[in-house]
Amino acid sequence: AYDDHEIQGNSTVTLGAEKDTASQLLNLNWQPNSGYGNAGTGAVLQMKLGKTLKQANGPGDTANVQGFVGIGFNVYDSAGALYFNTTNGKLGNTGGEGNTNSLYFEYIADGDFKYLTLEISDMWDVPDKTNPTRKDTRGKGIVWYRNFPKTGPNEWRRVEIPFDSLVIHSNWVGFVDKPLDKTQLAKIQFKVQGAQDQQGIIQIDNIYFPGIDFGKSQGVKNSAASSGQLSAFKAFYSNGIIRVNWKPVIGLNTAKISLIDSKGTIAKSATITQVPNSPLAISAENLPAGLYFVQLNGTNAAGKEIAQRSAVTVLK
Repeated sequence: AYDDHEIQGNSTVTLGAEKDTASQLLNLNWQPNSGYGNAGTGAVLQMKLGKTLKQANGPGDTANVQGFVGIGFNVYDSAGALYFNTTNGKLGNTGGEGNTNSLYFEYIADGDFKYLTLEISDMWDVPDKTNPTRKDTRGKGIVWYRNFPKTGPNEWRRVEIPFDSLVIHSNWVGFVDKPLDKTQLAKIQFKVQGAQDQQGIIQIDNIYFPGIDFGKSQGVKNSAASSGQLSAFKAFYSNGIIRVNWKPVIGLNTAKISLIDSKGTIAKSATITQVPNSPLAISAENLPAGLYFVQLNGTNAAGKEIAQRSAVTVLK
C-alpha cells in the first residue's frame, strides 16, 4: 500500500495497512474473508484523504495535487534492470508461458471519492540500476491510466482492461508522447484520489494477465462459479445503521446473524426464528469505525445448513 507522504501529504489509512515508522512505507494487513465474494484473502484499504498540495514542476508549471492512497506492486527488478514482458510472460528468463494484451482484476470501490484509478507504468517511468536518475520521462506525474466507477458497498466488479484502451494526460504541461512499452512493464497501481477529508474503502483481488500461464491456480476460476451467490446476501452501512438484505435467501426455518469485527470478535449477534422479507437493521451507533463482517448461519426446511457472509465498512 502507499500514500502521499513522499510529497508531504497527510492522507491516512485507517484499516488494512500499517505504516513502518522508519521507512514510512505502508505494509498491507491481509484481511480474511475479504476476497471476491467475501471469500479467501484480498487487499483492503479504508482511508481518509488528506490536504491538497501545491507542487512546482518547473517554471510556470505549478499543479494542485489532491491527497491519495493506493495499492500497488512492482513487476520489474530494479537492481537487475529487468522488466516484465507481456509478449512472452517473462521477467528476464523467468516467469510464465504465453502472452497477453490485457490485465484482469476484481474490485470494490465505495466512498466519497469519484472513482478508482488504475495506473500502469513501464521502464520510462522508473529508475533502475543502469538508469538511476530516470523518472517521469513522459512528464511529471504522467502515466498510462484508466478510471473505473465506484461499485457501491460490497459489490464486486470484474474487469478485463486491454492495454490499448489506456489513456494519458496528453494536455498536461511537459507531456512527451511515448507509447506504453508492453515488453517492459514496471508497476501496476490502484489509486484513490480526492478532496481533503473524503473517506472510503477499496478492495482488490484476483489480479492476473489473461493468456499467460504461471503454473499457479487462478482465483478467478472459482469466482465465476460463486458469482451466483454474490447477490444472495448483502450488508450495507448508512447513517449509523447496518442493513442486511437477505430476502433472496429463502427457505430458512431459523437463522443466527452475527456481526464480527476485523479481529474475529463477535460484536453483536441475534437468533431469528422467522426470516423477514424486508432488510434487517442493526444499530452501529456504539461500534467503532472499521471493517466488519455480517454472517448468517441457518437451517433450511430440508435440514441443510446455510452459511453466508458479507463485508461492510462502518464510517464515522
